[in-house]
Amino acid sequence: MDDWFSRAEVLDAAALSDAIIDDDLQTALLAIEGARDHADGCTATLDALAAEVATVRDETSDGFMALAAVLGKRRDFRGDPEHYRRPENSHLTKVLSSHRGLPVLLCCVWLLVARRIGVPIVGIALPGHFVLRDEETRRYADPFEGGRILTAIQCLELSARASGEVPSAKMFTPCSLSNIVPRVLRNLVNHHTDVDDPRGAYRAARILATIRPDDPEPQFLVAQVALNARGPNAAAEVYEGIAERLGSSSAGELALRRATALRRRPDMLH
Repeated sequence: MDDWFSRAEVLDAAALSDAIIDDDLQTALLAIEGARDHADGCTATLDALAAEVATVRDETSDGFMALAAVLGKRRDFRGDPEHYRRPENSHLTKVLSSHRGLPVLLCCVWLLVARRIGVPIVGIALPGHFVLRDEETRRYADPFEGGRILTAIQCLELSARASGEVPSAKMFTPCSLSNIVPRVLRNLVNHHTDVDDPRGAYRAARILATIRPDDPEPQFLVAQVALNARGPNAAAEVYEGIAERLGSSSAGELALRRATALRRRPDMLH
């Protein structure tokens, strides 16, 4: 499977790891997209949006509502429910161009703009959805709905409808970059799979596994994507690599069992 993960993609994964350490959201998203060479244009767009928001904030003395007024209403950043599962909705440069995206990417645009002008907002990774909170006033906003202002109760109701999970207060913990990145990458794995782009799904899974080398879950995700995209031989190779790295741990033993089972499949025997 190495021919499906180029040197450029290895460098993207390395840049992403560094960005997480540096808490650099913009660089992290560009690395995920494979668009680090678009950094200057992305910065210029975000700077211009921040200047607009700052003007409204200075007039109203309300930075949170200024974000909603400019990004949600004037610039019409919002969700794309008709094409929700397009991979482009997880790419920062595409979202900045189309003003459409997934909840987490739209929230990231708000975060990147807010940080430029000192508006204290945080991302809240609810099950099934992603929203923002103003840390000064404890108001919430849903960029997917054009910046609709929400209460905490409305956020819980929204999450319950989207995920079916029972709401709890722990859902409101601010989301760090190290949590945002896996969410974006898992979305990309799923959505590249949905549009029959196995290479895109494999790239996202490999990057996730690269930045979380001690977590078995993304390693197994790579194997599953390999099985769907390239068949049992490719998946067996991935599982064997996992077994070698993880040794006699429960995850390592499970990987070895899966590799052995794949090697014994009738379509693998000659």
